[in-house]
Amino acid sequence: MYYTKYTLLKFVLPLLLCVIMVIVPQSSLVHAQQFAFSLNPSQNHVIAKPGATIILPYILTNTGDPTVMKLQVYLLTSNDSTGSYELIPYNSDVPDFPQFTTSDVTLKIDEPFLISSREAVEFDLIMKSNENIAEGDYYFTLVAETEPTEGFGDTSSLILESGIGSNIYLSITKDGRLQTNGEITQFTVQPQYSFRFGNKEIAFFDSFEPVPVLLTVANKGKRVLQASGTITVQPKLNSETTVIPISKQYILANSQRLITGTSSESIKTSDSNTAILPGTFMGSYTAQANLQIGDDTEQSNVSIQYYVFPFTYTVAFILFMILFFLSSLILKSIKK
Repeated sequence: MYYTKYTLLKFVLPLLLCVIMVIVPQSSLVHAQQFAFSLNPSQNHVIAKPGATIILPYILTNTGDPTVMKLQVYLLTSNDSTGSYELIPYNSDVPDFPQFTTSDVTLKIDEPFLISSREAVEFDLIMKSNENIAEGDYYFTLVAETEPTEGFGDTSSLILESGIGSNIYLSITKDGRLQTNGEITQFTVQPQYSFRFGNKEIAFFDSFEPVPVLLTVANKGKRVLQASGTITVQPKLNSETTVIPISKQYILANSQRLITGTSSESIKTSDSNTAILPGTFMGSYTAQANLQIGDDTEQSNVSIQYYVFPFTYTVAFILFMILFFLSSLILKSIKK
């Protein structure tokens, strides 16, 4: 019987080792190649007349392993209300639509090329608009993607699984003027507790609970617009102010976008929030959003108020006092 177990182990263990040696290296190979690229600038807004030729300089940098890549142009459309985009393959044969070429003969659209490790490639993207192109906005994304690729998922950051992209917002106008129409449609917090007092909803947070902030801007016009500014959080009984910078962000025509704040050591961001403020022990806070939207000369200002109260600590203290009182009564009855 011992011989039988030994024989099984003798053959089973090498078999398991072989399986591990086959599976583990292959799974490692999938993630072994370091993907570290950047394409700058990350976005361009171009205002041009029909028939104009636009030259956009780019720098593609590889800080990872040598990789075979290619440049592709995609149509860019708004996918939802949070600012995520959908990329659609662009057909340059569409009549009266812009045509794309590059200035580098070794770096052509839809042709593979090798970029070495720690190499920075400078090139110009040449965009030629037709004389008959209609006035309006056209949105594209220049993507440097790896070869081979399995395609893209929707994303708002355009740092893609198999490539990295740079948005191009092209506004065609004969007189060079753009009329924008944007506004703040949502500025609020997501509280754990809320109470309605008349027509006003009062937001409460427990002590040291993070405070998610939502800021949404809608573009009600027919032209792309940009929004930038700050969110300021001021405690009522304290002069210490928290300022969240909001870098320039574009909102496509007839769409809205969840604005993303700039993260820091204390301020976090996510795909579903503008910013996540650190929790405090107790207090009353006023948050104010100050945004420059489109070509408006005046800033748009919206403010909200929320409160932080130690609910958990209060309940724990009450329970402790009840237990202390009951314990005292029990001890007194035992002594009697």
